[in-house]
Amino acid sequence: MPLITFYWRDDNCEVRTGEGKDDATNQRCIEAIVKYLSTAAGSHKTRLVYIIHGWYTYFGRQEKDWQIEMKDSFLKRYEKEHIVVGVVSWDRAARPWPNEKNNKSKTTEKFSQAISNEKNPPKLNGNWKKNLCCTFRKETYLNAASNAWPIGNIIGYVDKEISNKYGAPNEIKTFCVGFGLGGHVCGFFGKMVKRLSGKQGGRIKKIIALDPSGPMFEQPGQDPSLRLNKDDAEMVEVFHTNSYSLGFISPIGHRDYYINGGARQPWCVPLNDFL
Repeated sequence: MPLITFYWRDDNCEVRTGEGKDDATNQRCIEAIVKYLSTAAGSHKTRLVYIIHGWYTYFGRQEKDWQIEMKDSFLKRYEKEHIVVGVVSWDRAARPWPNEKNNKSKTTEKFSQAISNEKNPPKLNGNWKKNLCCTFRKETYLNAASNAWPIGNIIGYVDKEISNKYGAPNEIKTFCVGFGLGGHVCGFFGKMVKRLSGKQGGRIKKIIALDPSGPMFEQPGQDPSLRLNKDDAEMVEVFHTNSYSLGFISPIGHRDYYINGGARQPWCVPLNDFL
């Protein structure tokens, strides 16, 4: 179950979704968010932004740092407006490797070493490719990718609870920023918002997908309901940066940007070089 830490101006609180919506701590957090947003009711300056990470620590480093930096940037950029930023952590469901003590994968260790040795990256054996693409072993990429759907749904229910208490959901401009698998989590979140809105037809204002993942999601004839697509929000912007290895190649948003051609970036270690 994801943990969502909400930040606004000089305050913050947590919603631990595993505890359920009736949990007292969760309810206090949601009520505090609604109270803050309500002070700007009718001004059309209420923003609720969710920031979602992707496949967790597959480079052997924490993913949360960029989420905190982005959160700080949002709060600073819109400091004169009423903005709440929710940093979503679903690391237990997004881990590619077992995290038990003294059970660290040798393949992961080699890949982590490669990050600090970009000029001469070591070749990894076939186990890396097998774990990535061909099995459903516990906590592999495929397991993390499969978890994107329920995580997005859960965020949708949390957002609905906030909207219900706010009383005027259409006044809240909701955004979702997702990296890698997080881009598809945003998509499933958007689908759930539409489903829960029913005849009201509410939708997320904008989804920004940063290098959305390709494996499992970009298949011939893939149903758009099983991945991010442009119907998931009023505006879907997609930034393609790593389509040579794990990124999505095809355009799937209203606006698709292919940075440096979208295949790979000059400062990154190409994952395919390890396979």
